[in-house]
Amino acid sequence: MSQKCIMFSIVISMSLACAWAGPKFSFNEAKSTLEITQMYQFWAVGMPDPQNIPAPDKRLDFYLRRARFGFKGQAFPRLDYQTQFAFDNLGKDPYSGTIGSPQKLEMTEFRVWDAYLMYHLDSTFANITFGLFRPEVSREFVGSFSTVSSLEYALSYYYLRDHLDTRPTAREVGVNLGGLYADSTRIWGVSYNAGVFDAVQEKVSDLKGSKTWSPLVAGRVTVSIGDTDSYKYKLNPDNNFFGRRRGVALGVYGTNQGQVNESYEPRDTVVIASGILTQKTKGYKGGFKQNNVFGADLLLNFAGFEFDGEYSFLRREFSDAFRAAYPTAVKKSVTLDKVWHVRGGYSFPLPQDMFIEPTVMYTRFEGDSASMTYPAGIDHQLDAGINWYINKNAFKVSLHYINQDGQAKSMYTTGLSNGVQKVRDDFIALAVQVGI
Repeated sequence: MSQKCIMFSIVISMSLACAWAGPKFSFNEAKSTLEITQMYQFWAVGMPDPQNIPAPDKRLDFYLRRARFGFKGQAFPRLDYQTQFAFDNLGKDPYSGTIGSPQKLEMTEFRVWDAYLMYHLDSTFANITFGLFRPEVSREFVGSFSTVSSLEYALSYYYLRDHLDTRPTAREVGVNLGGLYADSTRIWGVSYNAGVFDAVQEKVSDLKGSKTWSPLVAGRVTVSIGDTDSYKYKLNPDNNFFGRRRGVALGVYGTNQGQVNESYEPRDTVVIASGILTQKTKGYKGGFKQNNVFGADLLLNFAGFEFDGEYSFLRREFSDAFRAAYPTAVKKSVTLDKVWHVRGGYSFPLPQDMFIEPTVMYTRFEGDSASMTYPAGIDHQLDAGINWYINKNAFKVSLHYINQDGQAKSMYTTGLSNGVQKVRDDFIALAVQVGI
């Protein structure tokens, strides 16, 4: 069967799946509700010119980029809940140019993604969220993957997540207080979030944890002019309003985490079979005296036009004792990495409440010359594509071309080592997104 026939069959099957809504139940004399939710992203990724060393063959990679299954609803009056599970990157080729690691061959990874409750002490000014969820930082970091007009999150999401040393899910266990006030005249609005999290330091001491403990504190404030980006408090803001919003939202955010164990393992001398001595670099394992993220983001919607962008500074400070112990490795007391993106598109209306949206995004990371994680690393990506919204974000078909480049050390490439270099190649992707 030809590739065109395969993709046509996939689109038709997905469209039939969309005809069914997720089941909803009410119980406890209608005081409690339960809704079953699902979301899927199927990608077909073509890599016409692989740049890895040694060079692999050209390839077409079919895989399930994301799959979500969960429950949400109202446990009691004023108390909402959400639990979500994930099984991602099913069938992903290790040489794929897309971000993310392939699942294990056994496909056994089934993760708890979200697990939290939200109590509405006051639905406008005081909503308390507790459990496993994302700290409220930048719009890209807390927004849903299903609402971005680019094929994938910007690099802003991935480098910020990595800098905070969170789990691969970007979730932590904690408590957040937040609220949203929207003026009745729709002229302005403001929202806030402040949270404290018991962050897992996965990169410290080989996952054994840190003897020195410090909480992760995160906060965000957003001011809207015109229509707000939401008239009801929620953790995950939207980007595209399909012509229903005319307004601008400016957000500022920051995090702080104090001392956790600093760990560095020097190179080991190893004797290989031929009798030649070599060295194996282990390097920086994680930890810091202080760790911060701070930045700003912007969302502008006017009729069908949508523009968003953000700029984040990733600051890390090391103790004098750590620098003294490893002076050649820890070159500066404070390092400052930077990551940002701009993205825009226009949703043209079609019959039957459908939309077509050309969109473009540029995103870039620049590592500090003395960064312990990405020294002088460069990573940038240009995404140009078109989205066909059949049922808005619940059913979307996309075609995107991604051009990417960078320098070691970064998420783009770790550099040439032992004759092997792995990079994220340019690619073209056809994507189908379905929410049920």
